[in-house]
Amino acid sequence: MIRFILGGRRSGKSKFALQLGESLYPGAPHLFIATAISTDPEMEERILNHKKKRSPLWTLVEEPLHLGKLLKEHLTEEPKVYLVDCLGFWLNNLLWNFKLKDQEKEYQQEIKEFFSALKCFQKRPSEIIVVSNEVGLSIIPDSRISRIFSDELGKINQNVAELSDETYFLISGIPLKIKG
Repeated sequence: MIRFILGGRRSGKSKFALQLGESLYPGAPHLFIATAISTDPEMEERILNHKKKRSPLWTLVEEPLHLGKLLKEHLTEEPKVYLVDCLGFWLNNLLWNFKLKDQEKEYQQEIKEFFSALKCFQKRPSEIIVVSNEVGLSIIPDSRISRIFSDELGKINQNVAELSDETYFLISGIPLKIKG
């Protein structure tokens, strides 16, 4: 099953995703896939705070770029809970490492690989929870890179929502089920 969780900054997405994940398949392995990388002291503090909020139930794997490949490597026939947090950071990493360096082929390959891996969850007894930012409710950004980011994340979010069995939108810590 694919569960998709969207929301703005500080909307409670990660907290809800962790609670939801911990309620699924008691006794099964739980894998937390973090996509953020530390770029400065403030970001390091955010990452540490996120780590403190996770129970020992979760095994941490950090993967800032090759998300699809990692998911396929960890996919098993046994029930397992996967939580990807979050697509916004992953996209940011892809943009800076590929797209903005005119490596469009590599960029598109990573996106394709992710969706190929995500589709595997439609046929397995495992659960995947995917967290992403909703950035399309704001004004149109004034810089080229910000517009590219919001446009690309909007496309990715639409495709994940289409594949998902359940989709939630978080507002002020309150989950609204919008699909499933």
